[in-house]
Amino acid sequence: MMLRKLFGAKKPAPGPKLLPTRTSYSIEAEDLLLESLFLAVLKKYTPGTYLDLGAAHPINHSNTYKFYCAGWRGICVEPNPDFFSLYASLRPGDRAINIGVSDRSGLLKYHRFTEPLINGFFGQDLIDAHKSRGEVYLGSADVPCVDIKEFLAREVSGKEIDLLNIDVETLDALILKNWDWSICRPKLICAEIHTSTIKVMLQTDVATILEAAGYSAVSRGWMSTIFMDNAVVPSM
Repeated sequence: MMLRKLFGAKKPAPGPKLLPTRTSYSIEAEDLLLESLFLAVLKKYTPGTYLDLGAAHPINHSNTYKFYCAGWRGICVEPNPDFFSLYASLRPGDRAINIGVSDRSGLLKYHRFTEPLINGFFGQDLIDAHKSRGEVYLGSADVPCVDIKEFLAREVSGKEIDLLNIDVETLDALILKNWDWSICRPKLICAEIHTSTIKVMLQTDVATILEAAGYSAVSRGWMSTIFMDNAVVPSM
């Protein structure tokens, strides 16, 4: 203030109006990217519906909880009984189902660690990889899984799904390969894909399957990629 008086400097002009701060519950703000796509690109301003496969904790690191808070509702599928038990109190408006999904119905080995976000249906190679990084292995249990086509016909048929979030450790491509797009064709799909570059991501099984199904990658974080149905992509 004293220097401004001495040199006759004018008070700085106000800067540009700041956008409101938004809260994210996702690991990489995937929910904010999805929200931007729904609002700015798809012009969807009313609550919609989601299908969350491998939903994990109902709030922490969730890609759909922000939408739940905005009035959206949906189906959350989670094989971990500890996470599943929290949905009744934390997200009572959702339908939570304590099963796994795969390309066939039956029992699959569900492996658990002290870090529950890396739990899943996978082989010994991934168990050893996690253990080599210091993760503590808690053992496995047989968990009932439902064929994805059977699941969609039973739980989703007749419902419009705006958002699919899929994070089923190592089974994502297998599930999407057997998906029935005539029953469920989400506008946006957020899939966990770990790659070093976008070029490599586009060559993954998940990206190849979704491209063949008529989806395009429209946004990406380090661990997740968002795909949009080509039928709803607006002309630019």
